[in-house]
Amino acid sequence: HSKRHVFRHVPADHVLCRRSREVQVMSSATAALTKRVFERLGPLDEEQYNHNLDLDHCLRALELGLRNYMCANSVAYHWRNRSGPIRYARVEAAEAAFWSKWGGRYKVDLGDFFDEALAHLLSECPQLEDAPFAILDLTRGADREIALDRLEARWEGVSGRVRSFRQMGNDSDQLWLPLLVPNWLAHEPMPFIYLVDSHLELGENAMWFARRRGIVREEIIVDLSASACTTAEFLNWQAEVPREPSIQNVVDVVDP
Repeated sequence: HSKRHVFRHVPADHVLCRRSREVQVMSSATAALTKRVFERLGPLDEEQYNHNLDLDHCLRALELGLRNYMCANSVAYHWRNRSGPIRYARVEAAEAAFWSKWGGRYKVDLGDFFDEALAHLLSECPQLEDAPFAILDLTRGADREIALDRLEARWEGVSGRVRSFRQMGNDSDQLWLPLLVPNWLAHEPMPFIYLVDSHLELGENAMWFARRRGIVREEIIVDLSASACTTAEFLNWQAEVPREPSIQNVVDVVDP
């Protein structure tokens, strides 16, 4: 649908990230295939220069009856976006070439990952199965309807309790809830599902979540990359995230 990286920014030791699985497509930033398979697939499609070539290869493999797997016990280090301005040359044309070629010939499978994440969450917190959630919708992304559909499948009627505060005109990477929703919602006794593009956008709301814990037992964060966690689990994730070194720091370390 929009080619998201699923479970993005979920801790690497999370059970969903440690599970090897068959997938429709994957990034080839770290990929392995035999010469025999490569010869069957043929070379990368130069019409999709610089973008989507890996997805094209995966879909070509499926059409040949092959299967794509994500190997969870592999570890890879990928220096992302270090190719300079040329890295994103012709991306728009490559997008057009990809969708023109594959439109209608792929499966919209993001919902499957939502189902997997929500099933895991409820296996860990079965008391949430009957919680009368309302949804605080703070999304921007086009995958919102897929998320709402899968939430409705888990909590029948929740799609009728959506409080929409979509951030379509807000380009900030942080969403401060006290500034974006009415003050009275902080005291609402109904538990919320916070629906966002990325759970990292809620990283500055520890005080909000602590305050809400005094009103409702537990709430959930779901994002459009199919991650799902309780607010308490999210705060633990935040506490465990190491500070990423800047490029300058990396140079300082390796430069003799």
